[in-house]
Amino acid sequence: MATLPDIRHAALALPGAVELESHGGSWFNVGKKTFVLYWAKEILVALLIVSFFWMLAGLVSASLNRWGKRLARFTETDLDDRILQRIIPHISRLLTMSGFCRISVLAVSRLFSSVSPGRPSMVWTPREKP
Repeated sequence: MATLPDIRHAALALPGAVELESHGGSWFNVGKKTFVLYWAKEILVALLIVSFFWMLAGLVSASLNRWGKRLARFTETDLDDRILQRIIPHISRLLTMSGFCRISVLAVSRLFSSVSPGRPSMVWTPREKP
């Protein structure tokens, strides 16, 4: 897999290519035309993670609606039916939010893994007193 230095070297070898940085990522232009968005892969991964957890939440909700109601028919009271009605939306939201939590964990781990001694980072470090 190509890293940013590899992409930077190949892209800037083209005549008239310039590197721009925005939103924490790099892109490369020739004139006004963009031809490489390095951070687009990270956005795609984030969308896939959220989509997976959203579909998982829908699947779990549908399963609880179907099988939970079938199991609740065997009881004499309607307490378990009311409990199911109350918890299914919250379980769905919990699973969807866990997808967003996974994205934030990935973002933080990438932030700290990209810190190197010769490269400026977004991590705050205290200044030394003269």
